[in-house]
Amino acid sequence: MQLILDFVPLLIALIAYKKAGIYAATIALMVLLPLIPIGQKLLGKPVSQMHAWSAAAVVLFGSATLFFRDPRFILVKPTIVYLAFAIAFWAAGRFSGQTVVERMLGDAVSLEPAQWRLLNLAWMGFFAIMAVLNLIVAYQFSEATWFNFKVFGATGLMVLFIIAQAIALAVMAKDQFENEENT
Repeated sequence: MQLILDFVPLLIALIAYKKAGIYAATIALMVLLPLIPIGQKLLGKPVSQMHAWSAAAVVLFGSATLFFRDPRFILVKPTIVYLAFAIAFWAAGRFSGQTVVERMLGDAVSLEPAQWRLLNLAWMGFFAIMAVLNLIVAYQFSEATWFNFKVFGATGLMVLFIIAQAIALAVMAKDQFENEENT
């Protein structure tokens, strides 16, 4: 359900882009993306840091795009956000003793520290690759191609990666459970 909710602002921005261009799409994103963490707060749910930071970044880079009338700011925003997430996953694992993945899923799944680090490393790599992909598409292809990549390509890759992570997590948890059962 959350993935669908995340996709709606992108879809509306795509429609705005097709009808009125990059600046209309930027305004749509600047209005809609902050509604996700605001809605989470109003409903009494935990506010997703990922949503909060993404919303803040879109407002910041969207404002620069509109103020300077230069779409390069909004085009590079995903790269900055992806790199920030990659660094956050690295720093949390390095300095806090608990990886981001373990913080999110540790109450539901029991894994060895090395397995948590491996899953965390996969997320770091995914975000780093997405940062590079965004730059390639933003600066080697048309703005329309970039926008379609942002809405469908990046979202599709995220869904595929989450599915792969879920499978890996299930296999690791099963192996961990069997190892505990045999001892």
